[in-house]
Amino acid sequence: MDCRLRISFAERICLSGSKVEEANATSDLHGDDDTAVRMISEGTADLALTLERGVEQRDTPVSCEQAYANGYLAIFPTGHPLKKRKLLELNELIKFSIVVGHRGTSGRGLFEQALHRLDLLGNLQFAAETDNSTFTISCVHAGLGVGIVARQAIEGPFTYQLEKRSLSHSLGQAYVVFRRKKGRQATKVIRVLMDLIRESSG
Repeated sequence: MDCRLRISFAERICLSGSKVEEANATSDLHGDDDTAVRMISEGTADLALTLERGVEQRDTPVSCEQAYANGYLAIFPTGHPLKKRKLLELNELIKFSIVVGHRGTSGRGLFEQALHRLDLLGNLQFAAETDNSTFTISCVHAGLGVGIVARQAIEGPFTYQLEKRSLSHSLGQAYVVFRRKKGRQATKVIRVLMDLIRESSG
């Protein structure tokens, strides 16, 4: 019988392979939150790590527990006019087409709320609406527009040639969350792994 813990990551995290082995776990990186949540619901994963969404549906079979805070960034090619801006304000950002997550994603909600407070929402032009940070980064590389991504997403090799500017002063903090099956008590192994993830990402 396979007793190893099965983990689904919809977002990249700073967790070394040795830490995953220490928790006796196997891991997979999936492209979107929906896949990770579905795997928890179906029992093909024991623990998932995703970005926090907006309001959770009451009838969802998957629980949500905050793991760590994760701010948002604007990303764009090195030759972009925004490169001259060290502190990027939203009124400057929305002069350009935006690549951001679809409605219901945490980043999209925070972004639109911030624009609404500044009476700028009507000026927003979407270049693309994506399912995950990896797709957003790909769209930016393709020249579609300026991307809005979670800070944790830039720690992969795909963003080395992109400029990054913090939006924390405008959007505040987002959270990465653990997903588990409701009604199923977390085992000691799961709790150890959750602690390791919080420690590695803190």
